[in-house]
Order: sequence, then structure tokens, then C-alpha cells
Amino acid sequence: MERIFRLRRPEEVYDAIRALAVRGAPAIGVAGAYGAVLAIRELALGAGADAASVLSGLDRIANYLKGARPTAVNLSWAVDAVCAAVREKAKNPDANHRPGAAELLEAAFASARRIDDDNRIRCERIGERGAALLRAGDVVYTHC
Repeated sequence: MERIFRLRRPEEVYDAIRALAVRGAPAIGVAGAYGAVLAIRELALGAGADAASVLSGLDRIANYLKGARPTAVNLSWAVDAVCAAVREKAKNPDANHRPGAAELLEAAFASARRIDDDNRIRCERIGERGAALLRAGDVVYTHC
């Protein structure tokens, strides 16, 4: 069964991961990546927001989201990857231009999209290869 959730706040992502509404290690990682983007968005669009305020909140964001499932390796990896992309953007300005909060948010979103796209490609490849191994009437048992 597939259900689509429209999660607009990092707290909603946290709750969905914690309650196992999002299941499977890769999906949990993707959800965590987008949860980090939502949290960074709140920092970037807040009153008086600047790059420094975004950067100062990254550790708090990461610790919070990873706390939804502390043993979830993909969650930890994906959240850390988004935060690392933001830090990388901040420390490598283009042509003497220091990126602002909006540009750091763009870097976070781009990182989450890469994680999502990579997961989607991997799932499609697993399905394609696995389909060749199945015959009519076969039963497949999966576990995490």
C-alpha cells in the first residue's frame, strides 16, 4: 500500500519517521534529507536571517532529525550530507560573492534532490533486475 504524506515542517517529518509512517532505510534517508531542507528553510526565511544564522543552526537541525530514529544509518547519512552541502557552499564563495541564506537553502535542496534521485534510480534498477528473476506465482518476502 502506498500513502502520500504532505509534510511541510521538520517536526512533521520527525514524527513521520519516528512513527514508522516512512519505512525502509532509503526512504527514511530521503525523508530526513527533505526534513533538513524544511528546517534550513525556516532558518533561511526567518526574520533577520542570514548565512550565519543558517550555519549556526545546522548541528541543532541534524541532531533533532537524527533523533527520530537514532539507529537509522541512512537517516544520519542523508541529514549529514545535506548539512555538509550547506557548509561547503558557505565556505566556497563564487567570484568573491559570499552566499546568503537563500543560496544556502538552494544548496540544501539540491543535495536532498540528489539523494532522492539516486534512491529512485537504485529502486528502479532493483525492480528491473529482480523482475527477471520472478515467475508467475512466485512469492517474495522482504524485510528491513
